[in-house]
Amino acid sequence: IFMMFFIKRRREFIVEEKDVTTILSVVGHEANVINYNIGRCGWQDHPNKWFISFYASDRKYGKIMRCLTEIGEFKVNTRPNGQVDLWFEEN
Repeated sequence: IFMMFFIKRRREFIVEEKDVTTILSVVGHEANVINYNIGRCGWQDHPNKWFISFYASDRKYGKIMRCLTEIGEFKVNTRPNGQVDLWFEEN
């Protein structure tokens, strides 16, 4: 349990373009994350999807998830190659 406070893992959300600032606000406020990778996914069938990736400990990621579930919902999407995407949609 002690290590969950220090080991940071790469986290990623797939969001609609309109929700990018919402996610950044929550991640920055709840976890004090300052290094992000953000960009368009480049999917032709979903042109407004963006990705936001960052590093956070399990503890901080839990805080982020709790806050985001109060303002929206998550959906899990599995790509044909087996990669799992966590999609956020604001209510």
